[in-house]
Parts: sequence; C-alpha cells; structure tokens
Amino acid sequence: MRDNKERKEHEASLGFAIGAINQGTEAHITGSSYVAPLSDELLKIDNTTFEPGCRTNWHIHQAEKNGGQVIICIAGRGFYQEWGKDAVEVNPGDCITIPAGVKNWHGAAPESWFSHICIDVPGEGTHTEFLEPVSDEEYDRLKKSEAEIEISEDAVMNTAIMHISINEQWPYGTMKKYWLEGDRLAIEYETGKALYYRLEDGYWEPEEGWVVLSE
Repeated sequence: MRDNKERKEHEASLGFAIGAINQGTEAHITGSSYVAPLSDELLKIDNTTFEPGCRTNWHIHQAEKNGGQVIICIAGRGFYQEWGKDAVEVNPGDCITIPAGVKNWHGAAPESWFSHICIDVPGEGTHTEFLEPVSDEEYDRLKKSEAEIEISEDAVMNTAIMHISINEQWPYGTMKKYWLEGDRLAIEYETGKALYYRLEDGYWEPEEGWVVLSE
C-alpha cells in the first residue's frame, strides 16, 4: 500500500471519497485498489481508484446477451489495453467502452494514482472472468510520461554531478543513453556495457557489476 499522504492528496483532487480498500482482490489485481459504490439501482456504478503501478489482471466481461463495461477517467493517469492491441493512455475525461467478450486490462500508470468511474452495462448471464496477470515486463514497456522523462534526465544529471565531484572526471567513459526500469536507472556507456543505479538518500548509487549489452 502506498504512502497515506499521496492517497489523501489524490482523494482531495476527486471531490469525493475513494472508498474502502478493495479487499480480497489479490488473485486478480496487482497492487492495491479502492472502491466507492455510487449506485446499484438502474446501473451498477463504482468509483475505482488504483495506486501507482496497480492494475487488473487480463479479464473478460462475459455475457450471454449485451453486457460489457464503460470506464470514465476522473483523475490521474492510467492505461487500458485490449488483447492484441497497443495500450491506450487514459487521462481525465477519457471514456473507454469495453464490449462483452473482449479480453482487456486497465490500471494506473507507474508514477500516478488513477481513478475511474466503472459502469456495468446490463445484460443476461453477465460475469467477469479474470485471467493471467499483466507481467512486470509487459507493464514496464508502457509509454513513459513527460514527468518520468524529466525525472530520468534529472537522475542522470545528479549521477554525473556525483561522480564528477568525487572523481573529477566521468569514471566509466562516455554515456551513450539512459532509461528507467521500474525504480532503477540504467545508463549505457560507449563500451557497450551498462550500470544500474538505485536512488539512495537523494543520489543514484551504482549497483554491483556491469551488464553487457553489446560486444
């Protein structure tokens, strides 16, 4: 579960409560989510909130007739993906219609809380079939936001400043490129090797050992 301050700040941006933590979902959701029921009369409508990095498993809204789901983003940044298609970034105001029988997943971006209104389309014989999780490898390939790119640029600059201040020169050769992998920063050097860094006390400290990317 993420920092309580972050959750409260996100909740304040909604204008209404995010509800209680969604208990008993460990088998079909990665991370923690919250649900606030809004209506269960003519339509079943919930506000569902995902912490950063949280996402559903792949799943299908099954129905013998009609059915499906509509999701409307109201805060934060998330993703929606249908099987065999690229993931779609979802921002406040975006509306996604999910027909019955379509394999899909949806959830938060790595760096952002994400809230959407879920509207279950009435039908006959409706139920949700949860399938395999969205793997970390699949999830890490999602498009990075401008904020994440800025963070990575700042991280590289901080790393360079740290090494230059300590060694008075770049100790590993000329940097070729860099990217984020989850909570790690990877920097490739002109040698074709890369080092991974983790943020510790405001500095990106190198992990042990080189990773050979090319000979």
